Parts: sequence; C-alpha cells; structure tokens
Amino acid sequence: MQPKLLRALQEKVVEPVGGTKAHKLDVRLVAATNLDMEKALSEGAFREDLYYRLSVIPIHLPPLRERPDDIPLLLRYFCAKHGSPQVGFDRRALDTLAKYGWPGNVRELENTVERLLIMRNSDTITPEDLPDKIRSGNGAKFGVSAVINLPPEGYSLEQLEREVVVAALERNSWNQTAAARFLRIPRHTLIYRMEKYGIIPPEK
Repeated sequence: MQPKLLRALQEKVVEPVGGTKAHKLDVRLVAATNLDMEKALSEGAFREDLYYRLSVIPIHLPPLRERPDDIPLLLRYFCAKHGSPQVGFDRRALDTLAKYGWPGNVRELENTVERLLIMRNSDTITPEDLPDKIRSGNGAKFGVSAVINLPPEGYSLEQLEREVVVAALERNSWNQTAAARFLRIPRHTLIYRMEKYGIIPPEK
C-alpha cells in the first residue's frame, strides 16, 4: 500500500480498481500517528521516502497535561457538543482538572465531561462532582522540578532520558511491560530506548 500511496502523492494521479484511465489528484493530505516513527523507519516497517514525502510540515501536538490552558475551551466545546451549553465549571473544579495528568488525553476529557453531564445535579460542576481518580490526583501531572534538580551548567537531554528509563525499570523490577506502563509509553518504544542507550537488564 505504501508504494501506491507514494506514487499517488508524487505523480498526483490515481487509477481506480478495475479502471483503465488515470485520474488527476488535487488534494491536501493530513496524516497523523501515535507510533514511534523513528523505530518504524529503523525497522523498515515504514518507507523513508514516503515518510519524508508526508512530513513536509510536521506538527507536534503536546499531550493535554502539557497544555492545561486548553481545558476550559475544551470543556465548553464538549458541553455544547453533548447538548448542555449552559453547564459550567467552578474555579475549584477547573483547578482540579488542570492538575490531573490526563493519560487518555482529549478523549478521556470528553468521556469525563459526558459522564458529568449525565450525573450532574446542577448546571455548575464542582470538585465534588468529579470522578474519584481526578479528585484524588491519581495520574496527576508533575513538573520537572518535582523529580530532578537540573544543574546550572546544563544537562544532556539524552543522559536524562536514559536515567529516567533506568529508574523506571529499576522501580518495576526490570519488568518491561510494567515500566512502559509507568512511563506511559508503548512497550516497543521502551525497548527501542533500551537498545538506543545500551541499557541491559542485570543478570538474575
């Protein structure tokens, strides 16, 4: 499929299945993925020529926990989308939602809003209305200053990433599945990082 897509993008023509005539294309293509493209490219699972053809203007979308200012806007949007534009959130509820880590990103936020709209007792959502895991801070985000002290002379990002991966593995007794879950990344991404930094499990 990848060679066919690449040909369509480069030559801007397609030939329908069963057809005998090529048709010109005039389109803009937007592609998105949550895969580790570096790993896919290195393993040959994704063609480099197609990747660079698609990656003309790459846009990195940070996870929701890194853009809490978007949460009030998304709350209003989801309330309106689910038929309750009059519903609002008090300041304490907004602060609680902003402190939560949102491992499920925007999709988790929408599911939470939908649940709140069904279960609400009034048109103002308070912290008491929020799910227990959000109120308790389970999955709460943390800043860099909460886990490390950066030296004034600076620090290697790669070294920092390696130390975080090792710490996660040690914390989970070198269980890769548990460590990947702890870091909120796919297991194959963790394995790729281990290979990249030469991290070898200790002998038992």
